[in-house]
Amino acid sequence: MFSKSKKEGRKNVSKIAKFILYSSTLAIFALQGIGCTTQSYNLKKDNTQFNVAQEAQTEDQSLEAVVEKEHFSKTDEEFFRNYPELMKDLTSEILYTSQLYTRRPERTEEQKKIVEQNGIDVVLLDERDTLINTVEYAKDLLSKYANQKEVLRSIFLPSGYFFTENKDLAIWLYRNTNFETFFNEDVIYVFRGHELIGLRKKKVLTQLRRDWRPRSAKNQEMYCTENSESQAYLLFNDRVAINIDGLTSNKHHTNIEDLQSKLMFNTLKINGADKGLKVSLRYSNKEYVEGILKYNEDLIKFVPTSISQEEYETLLDKRKEFFDFKDKLIWAINQFQEDEVFFDEPQGERDDEQLDGLLRGLWKRAYYKGETEYTFRGVTYDVFASNGNVKTPQVCIDFVRDTFERASGNWYNPKGEKPGKTKGFLDFKKDLNLKDGYDLRRIAKLMKIAEKHKDKFEVFNTPEENRVSYEAGKAFYDNLLYLANGDMDLQSGDIFLIYGPVDYDNTMHYHSGIISNVDPLTGFPIQLIQISWNVMFDYLESTMINTETRWAHGRIRIKPEWILEQKEKFEKENGVTLDQDF
Repeated sequence: MFSKSKKEGRKNVSKIAKFILYSSTLAIFALQGIGCTTQSYNLKKDNTQFNVAQEAQTEDQSLEAVVEKEHFSKTDEEFFRNYPELMKDLTSEILYTSQLYTRRPERTEEQKKIVEQNGIDVVLLDERDTLINTVEYAKDLLSKYANQKEVLRSIFLPSGYFFTENKDLAIWLYRNTNFETFFNEDVIYVFRGHELIGLRKKKVLTQLRRDWRPRSAKNQEMYCTENSESQAYLLFNDRVAINIDGLTSNKHHTNIEDLQSKLMFNTLKINGADKGLKVSLRYSNKEYVEGILKYNEDLIKFVPTSISQEEYETLLDKRKEFFDFKDKLIWAINQFQEDEVFFDEPQGERDDEQLDGLLRGLWKRAYYKGETEYTFRGVTYDVFASNGNVKTPQVCIDFVRDTFERASGNWYNPKGEKPGKTKGFLDFKKDLNLKDGYDLRRIAKLMKIAEKHKDKFEVFNTPEENRVSYEAGKAFYDNLLYLANGDMDLQSGDIFLIYGPVDYDNTMHYHSGIISNVDPLTGFPIQLIQISWNVMFDYLESTMINTETRWAHGRIRIKPEWILEQKEKFEKENGVTLDQDF
């Protein structure tokens, strides 16, 4: 049965508001795991950020510049053990910048001096589990120094990082503080992942509190991006300063998404610290590479220890070509956005009807007849988009199939050309020897087909005992983290499946999307690319709250080896060489 995602009502008003505010704030996460940067493709621009400088040009050190750390303090070692677990604990509670620290965030000497001058014990302030790091004490400090922003920054933003190792304090600060808590300058700067962002104070109409409870709307001075009238929000792990130099010097972190893109791993596990970070890079649920990340300020070199350097370079060479194909997936998705494709549900469908998927056949018939319009129940639909490309109706699984086929070069000719399709190296109906393509539009059928073709697909079907619905709250996150770090082994490019009863008729429905990014430290799927009203990049939580009774049903992975085999076969048969621009 087709997904009815367009009709699903969002029940929780406060959560809706949360994701309206944040759906683009975290655009930096989008698709780093798919091997590209947000500037490489025509993605929707973040409405709460603007670039004030070129992406941080701080990772230009040569390998000769690597300085091995001879030893780590006990505090650092404890930090590296605790930090990944802290981020897993926070996954269900807050939104954050995915960050890999090279050392524990510490106060600058100037910050220590300011703290001591105000009678606060710096040593106690740095201990994780002391009274000084409790919510109650934090409230007192925020109240006492409310008009002394520099003092608050020195207490709560060590070296500019919005970070604490105390989980309860992290959650409370996240929900009850913001840029305005710590700054009153006209302009401030934020390091978020790999982007340097400028924020400017403006008078804006504010309608929501930080803890998502509604309040009376009123004009207030808030930090916004230059082209936005929406308040920008402080995220856990952000680094903030009153000038750019304060962000690019004395860094305690490296951009983990860039590192992931260079080394092409799925997730990274910190095992300890010894002349660098001892890590295990996960490439699949059966393939790990252990080694040491060496660095000075930034991590810039990985030295494998479980395999030889030559073996590791061979592994990266094999992955690079498939990562190039993932880049092509993003190109196809951007094309669908430009082509104004829409969810296949007729306008005016009654609540007691299920007509999802019907328009695709009508569109196809009109296209091959050379017509420019088609009609259903008195409503007229366009065959082509305003840019001349085809405007295909898509249910959720159509979007997935179309994306992979279009990325391979298999797609419909635009307006003005003879109706038909260009040749590509993926054609699922043909490649799977199906008599008709209808089963490819039904997720349950597609899963069975994929399970029969083990040379082409890898299927994970969530065990019944792990089918925890989103309404279970933290248990949903804990369960999905457990699966993702086990046999589910989620990766960017996987087809993610959701299943369960929906609110409007209490019947069982599937939904599917393509995973665009997996958190490199926790393994949690951050974002899906899907079609709902139209093609969108959406955070998993905002997808799940459409219908909270559904669960993560599994994933289908199209095997990279098969995709590359098809590509090589196509090149040989057609006497061509395909690259990223085919």
